[in-house]
Amino acid sequence: MGRGIYPRPPSKVVEECVEGSHLSSSHCSNVCPSQSESEGCAGACHHNELYAQGGHLPVCVHGHDHHRQEDEETGLPMFKSEGCEIILVSVKTNLPSNMLPKMVNKFLDSTLHKVLPGLMCPAIDAVLVYVNKKWASLNAPMPVGQMGTVQYVLTSVPTTTPSYIQVDFSPVVQQQKGNTIQLADAGGAEFPEDYAEGSSQLLLSAAFLTAELALLQKSFNVKVKDMMIGELPPQTTVTLAGFIPKVAEAYPKPKPLVTQIRINKPPKVTMKTGKSLLHLHGTLEMFVARRRGKPPVSLFVLETHFNLKIQYSVHEDRLQMTTSLDRLLSMSRKSSSIGPFKEKKLTGFITDFLQEAYIPVINDVLQVGFPLPDLLDMNYNLAELDITENALVLNLKLD
Repeated sequence: MGRGIYPRPPSKVVEECVEGSHLSSSHCSNVCPSQSESEGCAGACHHNELYAQGGHLPVCVHGHDHHRQEDEETGLPMFKSEGCEIILVSVKTNLPSNMLPKMVNKFLDSTLHKVLPGLMCPAIDAVLVYVNKKWASLNAPMPVGQMGTVQYVLTSVPTTTPSYIQVDFSPVVQQQKGNTIQLADAGGAEFPEDYAEGSSQLLLSAAFLTAELALLQKSFNVKVKDMMIGELPPQTTVTLAGFIPKVAEAYPKPKPLVTQIRINKPPKVTMKTGKSLLHLHGTLEMFVARRRGKPPVSLFVLETHFNLKIQYSVHEDRLQMTTSLDRLLSMSRKSSSIGPFKEKKLTGFITDFLQEAYIPVINDVLQVGFPLPDLLDMNYNLAELDITENALVLNLKLD
């Protein structure tokens, strides 16, 4: 599940639409999305400051009758104006007193009063064309490295009010081979009610992030052959014999260890207010390395379940994750070539291994990032991130 609430319309849209002209508008609050809401939108006078070199023009206008419809092929919203009517209530130049004679100022005011109404509807159409082009890129699949794609498909035509647009997504997460990953129920994820007026919010459910991480599941399988890893003691049979004495009986001389972790269930993201966890279920198998190209010998296989704490950030148009070990929740012996042993004695050894050897590999994999919806050139770099019940909320600040 994905959902966005955005103030309508963004000021950046209007600024880019008039690029290259000598006038720029701070906002365009008259572009009403539907007939049913046009009356409320046009009922008040909207004051806009039009800036030109040397001064500005306070302008009060009424405008109405803009229409929203749905593109039948793509299902995307398409805005267009119908029966555009502009009533220019007042316009008055506010130039420095010594810039032009009073007679010229009056002539300028009179001319603007005649000319501006004919320019406003084409300007509104230009804004709507720009917005429609931005909607068109929303449905495009976006890559997650070489593992698959994410596509933000609209659940329905966006809901519009005089103050915001609400967009509901039904994201499609697809593996590189073409298989679609099914999203679980969103679990009642909802927007917080106390967001600031004029801000925008993007809600990403834990179920959606779980589906995205499923694209990376195979990359979470790791084989570690290094004998020296961070602050860990040497990864040899001598170190392991300190926890399992039978290892010394089977291998009196020190031998290097090889550790392989396989994640055999799809990763799962859970969220409570202020905390997000990544659950990983899999096996940890430890081998003794041999010389002369001989295959390593398996010592034992452990079934494991551990949690990683997730920290979220945004870089450009991608959601980034970094993890740290939260807890080793369970560990049980599945098989052993050295006979039975008490696996609980390995808890500290395995926990340290996960933190020092496994987590850095996971964080490297996660650097690929997950694409965010390309909606009206929203600047995600300014986002403030909040972890709520079953969802991550991006509070977006307009630049």
